[in-house]
Amino acid sequence: MLLSKEWSADLGGASGVEIVSSKLEKGKETSSATYGAKVAAAEFETNEIQDLADCVSAIKKAAAGQQLRFNISVELGDKTTVPQGVIDQVKALLAKVKAGWELG
Repeated sequence: MLLSKEWSADLGGASGVEIVSSKLEKGKETSSATYGAKVAAAEFETNEIQDLADCVSAIKKAAAGQQLRFNISVELGDKTTVPQGVIDQVKALLAKVKAGWELG
């Protein structure tokens, strides 16, 4: 879910955008029945995503010898219709991060 102001492709405008997943409870840690892994789920503001990116190499080092996965979900919009131009911009940006990552 995209909260706050309208999505902007420029870095200055991105600081006012908050992306959260409505299916996850902030700070909730669970154990996955699917494969027995420990899972930490949280909602992130844009600056917190950058903080996570800054810590990825340390997290990888701490998890040495264990399988480490990051599952990132992006939800755009709420009960109102999202303008197609906004959808197109977000799709293009997601595709730059990972090929095939797109809004469903």
